[in-house]
Parts: sequence; C-alpha cells; structure tokens
Amino acid sequence: MKTPQSTAVPLLTVRNIPIRLHWSIFPIFGFLAYYLATAVFQDEIKPGQRDYSWALGLATAAIFLACVVLHELGHAVVAQHNKLPVNGITLYFFGGIAEASDEPRSAGVEFRVAGAGPLVTAVLAAGSWALSLVDAIPHLVHVGLWWLAGINLALLVFNLIPGYPLDGGRIFHAIVWKATGSVTRSTRYAVRGGQLVSLLLVGWGIYQIVSTGSLLNGLWTMMLAAFLRNAAASTGAYVMTRSVLDTVTAAQAMARDIIYVPARARVDELLQQSPVINARQAYVVVDDGPLGVISPVQLAFVPPDRRPWTVVTQIMTPWRQVIEIKPDVTLMAALRTMEEGNTAYGVIRDDAGIVAGIISRDQIAIRVQSAARR
Repeated sequence: MKTPQSTAVPLLTVRNIPIRLHWSIFPIFGFLAYYLATAVFQDEIKPGQRDYSWALGLATAAIFLACVVLHELGHAVVAQHNKLPVNGITLYFFGGIAEASDEPRSAGVEFRVAGAGPLVTAVLAAGSWALSLVDAIPHLVHVGLWWLAGINLALLVFNLIPGYPLDGGRIFHAIVWKATGSVTRSTRYAVRGGQLVSLLLVGWGIYQIVSTGSLLNGLWTMMLAAFLRNAAASTGAYVMTRSVLDTVTAAQAMARDIIYVPARARVDELLQQSPVINARQAYVVVDDGPLGVISPVQLAFVPPDRRPWTVVTQIMTPWRQVIEIKPDVTLMAALRTMEEGNTAYGVIRDDAGIVAGIISRDQIAIRVQSAARR
C-alpha cells in the first residue's frame, strides 16, 4: 500500500526507510495519552506527591508508538536483507504498515519477513517487564514499564493470530505455501483465517456492548473487525493476482484457437458460425493479410440490435497496434509491454515466425480469475 504524501507527515528516516505519520494517528495518540494520564498514572499518585501523570502519559504513549515503529522496522530491515525494496513505514490509527513494493518470492522469505516484527515486539515486551523489576526505578516509571510490557504482549498475541493481513496470517501463509507448494491455496486459507478472525471480533464487540455496556470498546472492536475483513480480502486478491502474473508465461495464457475472419464479415454472421463465445479464442480480421484483432469479450459487448449491420472492421483493434510478445515472458512483463505500447493485444510467434497465439488483457484477466477459483 502506498501512502499519499498529502495525508502523511514525514517523521524521520532510518536505514533509508522513511517513517511517516498518517493524520489519523494524532487523535489516537491524544486519546492514548489521556487514558494513561487519567486511568493509569493518576491512580498511582500518592497524596502529597507532585502530579506527573500527564507528562508520564505523553511519554509512555510516545514510547508505545516507538515500539510500533520498531515492530515495523523489524519487517522492513529483514525485507531489505532479502532483496525486497521497502518504500517506507506509515503509522495509522490501527497500527503501522511497512510498505514493500514487491511480494516475497518464496515461502522462506515471507516467513522471515513476517516473523521479524513479532520477534521485535516479544523482545520489547520482555525488556519492559525486566526493567519493571528493577527496585531502583521510581514507582511511576515502574507502572509505565509494566503497562508497556502488557500492551506489547497483547500486540504480540493479536498479531500472531493466523489470519490475513496480520503477521500470524502471513506466517501461516508461508507455512502452507512451503508444505503445499501452492501460493494460491495458501493465500485462500490465509484469507479465510482473516475473515474468521473478523467474525470473532464482531461477536466480541457485540458481547462488550450487550454484557458490559461498553459501547466505545464494542464499536472500536467492530470497526477493527471490518478493517481486518476488508484488508484480508484485498491483500489476498493482490497476492493471488501478483502470483499469477509473476509465474504464468504469455505462452501459457495466450489464445491458441485463432479464427480468421473476412474483413467484410458482420458480427451476427460471425456469431452464427461460432455461437458459443470461447474466451480463449481470438479473431483475426484478414484481407490479403492481417488487418486487426477482436477478442471474444469485445465481440460479446456489441449490442444485439447492432450486430446485423456492424462490420468486424468497425470494432477491431488495428493490426499495427498489436505488438510482439515473447512466449517465455511472464504475464506481468507482457502487461508492461502492452502498457508501454498503448495496446491491449500482443501477438506471439513460434520459432518459424508463424502466429502461435494472441495474448490480450482479457486473456490475462481470465487467467487470474480461473486461478482464484481453484
């Protein structure tokens, strides 16, 4: 996910990784500082002591945000070590996101990157707890350290839940990917895990409202559940799409069944000869040579009342706009080549120079959809 610069405030840069604050973090920071000052430190101040509750609340809230940044830096640094470019880290109201510009190429890389954040959080929780046991520190600092240990432990447990897009979901995804060898199947399981987690959170939110009367906590829990559900679906779709685009070649996805159509043919005549539209076919309009290309999807979109008088040359893409695509390139590379050539079609030839197939954006979309249904 790329953060719009207009809604994120640059904070600092660590290891060439820019860290930004989204606007939504500021009200959450204020609420957290208020909660710590009034509900955590205020009760610990004894009569006659100076009131440091607000100062400690602000400081502890800032340290907690630093813990979130360190968690995401764990992901980012390990990603860099595994040759995954990192665009930056952005803190939102629900936590932080390390923005990698690419997906892991293997289950091992994904496991290491996903596990790095929870490992950092575990160290922070253990370190805060160990420091809280030191007798020489002031009592209020002890309270703050104890709270930081508890919140980091809660963050660790929550992040290890096996559902997308949580770290636990990515770890689960990596394990299933390694065991099955199928990134598609592992993605489907991880997405279902994320959706199950979101349903459980909705139930917990309802319970908080009905049984304890805590409307704010219940609404917050259900809002988090909605975010997780949407994020699981969108992350899963992105990973699955990227996997297909990076592993399937143009030759595997191209339309091999090429139907040559006379230039004077009309759409209804073409549909009478081939009434069943096969998405894996391609129509090449010819007249002493190739004039253009029509995809089955493009043909199907001609309104029925226009088909009797619409000539195929009216809806074809001219052959001069069809570019050469090598058969062994990935679909991602084929898409980029078509985008650079400002066309939706590519022709693939065999070693003898004869047209072996036609690749189109429609064919690529169909290949991605078929993979998602498996």
